[in-house]
Amino acid sequence: MTLKATRLKRPILERPGALISAGTLTARIARKRYRSSLRPAGNAGYTLTGGRDAGTLNINYCKCTKGAIMEKKLFAKFEKMYPDIINHKTDYLKLESTGFEPLSIERLYGNRISVMHTYEMNGDLCYDPMMEFILNPEEKTMTAVCFEMSIPPVYEYIDDSGTGKMVSCKGEERTAPGLQEELNDFAYEWLKHIAEQEYEPITTHYREE
Repeated sequence: MTLKATRLKRPILERPGALISAGTLTARIARKRYRSSLRPAGNAGYTLTGGRDAGTLNINYCKCTKGAIMEKKLFAKFEKMYPDIINHKTDYLKLESTGFEPLSIERLYGNRISVMHTYEMNGDLCYDPMMEFILNPEEKTMTAVCFEMSIPPVYEYIDDSGTGKMVSCKGEERTAPGLQEELNDFAYEWLKHIAEQEYEPITTHYREE
């Protein structure tokens, strides 16, 4: 099955011809393409989504200087862009920017949030990408804990011990060394691009006191 690039409205990746079949492109390569080929909407799409429960995490990555600095940079960037999410004044934001995919930010529970771009394919909602984060307002850190793609299907997460895990389409799980650093670095670059795309809120759900 082929899908022309113009059928999906997405700002991130530009690929000629058919969609790459599931499993032929690793998440690491996909993230590199994300970084190097940001484009206006009208391109065929990758997808990410998240969703493993996590309360407090023992993130080993934070123990090193580089990791601690990046997670503080992530928090500072996100706080500047969406202070009401940080301050628990807003639980959900949907934002739009002309020529780009919709952006949604939601507080899932506690200090866990999701950030996602979305598009539809054959009536199904796809994420492009969706990541989940743990916020620590006291330490002023923001830690990526989940990364999922729809096309090609990729699911990665950080478990409660701080170990990176990758899950295949068959449900097979393996350890992914260095995943925490990679996800945090990717998330920071993603937020920078979102800030440049001038999104405006169209839906806001304020927290009930």
